[in-house]
Amino acid sequence: TGLPNRRLLAERAASALATSELRNVSCAVLAIDLDGFKDINDQYGHDVGDLMLREIAVRLARVMRPQDTVARRGGDEFAVLAPDVGSRLEVEKISLRLLQAVSQPVVLPGEAPGSLPPLTVSVSIGVALAPEQGRDLERLLQLADLAMYEAKLKGKNRFAFAHGVGLPNNVTPLVPRATRNA
Repeated sequence: TGLPNRRLLAERAASALATSELRNVSCAVLAIDLDGFKDINDQYGHDVGDLMLREIAVRLARVMRPQDTVARRGGDEFAVLAPDVGSRLEVEKISLRLLQAVSQPVVLPGEAPGSLPPLTVSVSIGVALAPEQGRDLERLLQLADLAMYEAKLKGKNRFAFAHGVGLPNNVTPLVPRATRNA
């Protein structure tokens, strides 16, 4: 995917988390999991799945700020380290940008022109905030993972913030509630 791996993410997180405490600003850790990726692998094969992962990685990185780190955790999981976030609203905006970037159809090259239809996936995102919810990457990723699974249970293609004790709350869908019920 061309993205940093877990080791590089951990190095950057150590620095960002220390700075976060010193400057008394929040740092967000986002756990991202592709929704429906297994279906793409099953239907079109792992080569197409790999191309899809690369495209999603590009999209994730493209919508982030220069100081943020997007990393691949393995399989169809990614993580984002977003230092110096001014508010929860800023993290919500970041999450919405990620949801929207990934949800756009992906056109991949096939053996013959038009042989692959546009493919779509979505993501479920969990968010943990430092230093409020933890001061080390592993703890923050655990909380973000719990929130991400809660987002999946609530219908996928959405994000959720982790609660301080590890119980996610405030699951936010991509589509506003009034629009969903229309």
